[in-house]
Amino acid sequence: MLAFFSVHLKQLREAKKLTQTQVANYVGVSRSVISAYENDMRYPSYEILIRLSTLFGVSTDYLLGIEDRRYLDISELSDQEAALLYGLLSADSQAECDKIAVDCYNDLYGSPYQKIVSALAGA
Repeated sequence: MLAFFSVHLKQLREAKKLTQTQVANYVGVSRSVISAYENDMRYPSYEILIRLSTLFGVSTDYLLGIEDRRYLDISELSDQEAALLYGLLSADSQAECDKIAVDCYNDLYGSPYQKIVSALAGA
């Protein structure tokens, strides 16, 4: 199970385009310790594991290979944006995605049809 830790750590670090030194500085260890983690020579303490999961926005279970799901931090999104994202991720088809996107656009900017009608009424 811990064999996945080294693989996940390196994949996450490279995906964020971080150096081992940058990761080490964030979590409070040396670059050589991060290298040892990535080469399956050493495992982190609970405290460092939590710091790594926070840095990469994944669960400690994901880092350890217990689960394969990754999570998306939506805490900075408004309720409307979070609902839209959830709807898009839950959609069963491309047509459903398209409808959600159009509805969102209409909510934010008004329907193009409504704009034309309004423009003609004002003319």
